[in-house]
Amino acid sequence: MIRTILALGAMLFLSGCANQSFTESGFLEGYGHEPVPGFDDMVASVNREALQRHERVFIAKPEWRVSEDVEVDAEAQEALRAHLIESLTREIGQCMTVTEIEEPGILTLRTAVTDIDGVSRGLNLFTSIVLFGPVDNGGATVEFSLEQTADGVSIASGVGYEAGGIAEVTKSFSQYGHARFALDEIARGIKASLEASAPEDAEADRVESG
Repeated sequence: MIRTILALGAMLFLSGCANQSFTESGFLEGYGHEPVPGFDDMVASVNREALQRHERVFIAKPEWRVSEDVEVDAEAQEALRAHLIESLTREIGQCMTVTEIEEPGILTLRTAVTDIDGVSRGLNLFTSIVLFGPVDNGGATVEFSLEQTADGVSIASGVGYEAGGIAEVTKSFSQYGHARFALDEIARGIKASLEASAPEDAEADRVESG
């Protein structure tokens, strides 16, 4: 009985403890973005006329701009940055040609990991034994800028965040399982922001469908 009460207390205190949200780390020149359709936790601004002039993109190594208060060791940092590159390459590669060389005439996608939240594996194992399952979740936040490589002018930028939940229960026993899931979802959101129809196109689609 005491174990259950303690577990319930831990659950109430820590459940939903991933506090990911939109950040303003200073990585971007401005933060006046609009919601990306279909993604509650992604905002972006896109110069579609400029974007349409490009077909190739280089994906730069993500910067690490997580607060020093968030303790993530160097090995985990590198692993998470590498995971984000893989996710971006997979997703962006579906709408643009990803190149391995940064050169004039193409775009450069720059990103910054601005928040990371791991999970307590011990707590999740404990609550899974004495209760119904894991209660601690994690997540990540990323800012991005798509720039003309020749002059560094940004033609798209935005911020996305995501937190794991009960649906990702199998990732609850890896310290950064939810964070990797979040990076995958954010990469999908960045691709969606670049693919989204321009306002006039969306309006035309609604008229035609009506």
